[in-house]
Amino acid sequence: MLKQQDHILQQINTLIIGERHKFIEQTGRGTSASYITIPSTLHDQAVRQHIEGDRTIGCFYCGKGSKFLCFDIDDKEPIKTLGIISTLKRIGFPKEHIHVEDSGNKGYHVWLFFDDTLPIEKLVSFGKWVISQLGEYQDGVEL
Repeated sequence: MLKQQDHILQQINTLIIGERHKFIEQTGRGTSASYITIPSTLHDQAVRQHIEGDRTIGCFYCGKGSKFLCFDIDDKEPIKTLGIISTLKRIGFPKEHIHVEDSGNKGYHVWLFFDDTLPIEKLVSFGKWVISQLGEYQDGVEL
């Protein structure tokens, strides 16, 4: 189990974590959940606690670029999640490059990972376009 957690930690460090000088942490649970910014270094121990389900944290982009884009869908009904997946596949993303997870709270996350850091403004523009393709179902979907 420890070896698997080490692999997951390595992948999170490679694919997701950019900024380590501050991070966000969830306080409360369920509908009373909110996030606060922690103005201290994000250490691997905190990430391990997140992996183990003992703590919910999030990270900030590194400067003006990111190696990932995440759609946060606040709806347990799958129509929005399936709409995002369908749009991404229609424009050429292979299904094995589209990663979906239960957000653990209100809905789902759809993740895309990139080999290189891409400009935030381009990722945001692309993400907003994908969300716009949901038409009447775009409410409750964020980047």
